[in-house]
Amino acid sequence: MIFEKSDRFPNEFMFHEGVCVSLYQKTHRHSPDNKKDSLMFKNLVKEIKKKFEEQFPDINTEEMFAKFKELEEDNLFWKDTKDGLAILATAEEMKLFILEEEVETNTYVSNRFYVLPLIEYFQTAREYFLLALNSKDYTLYKCNKAEINEVEIPEDEPKTLEEVLGEEHDENYLTHGTYAGSEKNIFHGHGGEKDDSDVDLKRYFRFVSKYIEDNYLNENKLPLILVALKEHQGMFKKVTEQPYWVETIDVSFNNNKKYEIHKQANDIIIQIHKQKLQDSLEAFGNAEAKNMATEFLSEIAKATYESRVDTLFIQKGLKKPGYFDYKTGEMQYGDNKDYNNDIIDDIAKYVLNKNGKVFIVEEEMMPNSSGVCAIYRY
Repeated sequence: MIFEKSDRFPNEFMFHEGVCVSLYQKTHRHSPDNKKDSLMFKNLVKEIKKKFEEQFPDINTEEMFAKFKELEEDNLFWKDTKDGLAILATAEEMKLFILEEEVETNTYVSNRFYVLPLIEYFQTAREYFLLALNSKDYTLYKCNKAEINEVEIPEDEPKTLEEVLGEEHDENYLTHGTYAGSEKNIFHGHGGEKDDSDVDLKRYFRFVSKYIEDNYLNENKLPLILVALKEHQGMFKKVTEQPYWVETIDVSFNNNKKYEIHKQANDIIIQIHKQKLQDSLEAFGNAEAKNMATEFLSEIAKATYESRVDTLFIQKGLKKPGYFDYKTGEMQYGDNKDYNNDIIDDIAKYVLNKNGKVFIVEEEMMPNSSGVCAIYRY
């Protein structure tokens, strides 16, 4: 296989310059609908070939289209599609994104990638971790909108309270020492069984928090939802400064409730995104009153070039044919019939590259009628 599946936003790859193909296709999860997906893909590739002939007649595309042909004939791939497919391809590389949501079918051939549909898709946390924790052990799940999958902890790693604390946890003793995650001396002992149990749980929860952060959360940088009883939530909170922990579900996890909990977790992730968007939209109103925001594209382009855009709002479906020059900050408007090159897409990529935030917003939620607006950093 000469193409690469990806589940992360293409932060660096999106700035590839040269001949770039961006393909977006609505696909289907189940038969018989998904049997038509490969035929649709074949027709989209024909469309791409035609655009190449019109725009890049002197470019050798043999290697690129060999990749498309291989994917077209991969029957196993087309039996396992979901709701959407995105492809970013150059002569050398092809990145595939299997999407959990529908996407508008379209193709773009240019010297830059078109990524606004991917920005919209990835603007919410499409993936997150769910930690099911109790007083004896824990299970970590990696989730997205459609799936909840247990993360396999290596067998040689301690996982249960018994394994983590060893023989120490059931002894009555008075000692002081430094435990994992803390440089302070901790004293305990002779306070009764509950005191001993609380100390054990604190040590165990501290271990769990640090272990999953070091081995999974830091690498993936995904939000964490805790599933635990209230008393365990409070203790977990006392012993951890978990930066990825965003919300808690008050229940004791078991497999009979797995899919119900998964749905609840999905709703939490969606609500967190909606709240962030709402807060940002309110911030735009406050910033505009202080001349720290604009709805004029020319001013947005200038501020983008100067790395002054903190937050960019784009009306869903908005397109402005043309180019934004990253090196000069100038815009060049194109033919309204040419949607292979898009100023809004260029600006959005540059804002993200400078650690700004980009929100794709439904028309009724936009704070203005221009279709685009921005909050300045300064």
